[in-house]
Amino acid sequence: MKVEDYVGKFSRILEMLDSRNWGKNFDKAEVAIAILHEVAKDRRMKLMSERSTSEEELATEKQMRFMGDLGIDFDEGITKSEASREIEKALNSKT
Repeated sequence: MKVEDYVGKFSRILEMLDSRNWGKNFDKAEVAIAILHEVAKDRRMKLMSERSTSEEELATEKQMRFMGDLGIDFDEGITKSEASREIEKALNSKT
């Protein structure tokens, strides 16, 4: 996300806060920043969730070839993340 996007979101949050009658005196900028932090956190969690699909996806042909080149025995149904761990382990043991 670009800085302009965050500024735009911040401005929209401030507008929403201004349009409400809260009945209490509070720093709207602080509240807007807190909300923006939560929005960013939600976005990061969504991205992390999308990345976690590698836990379920089968290893790529390239990963399987590389594991073969490294002499790693592996099951046909190995996942991307398992293959990455096996490759890393094999490379670390060679150093």
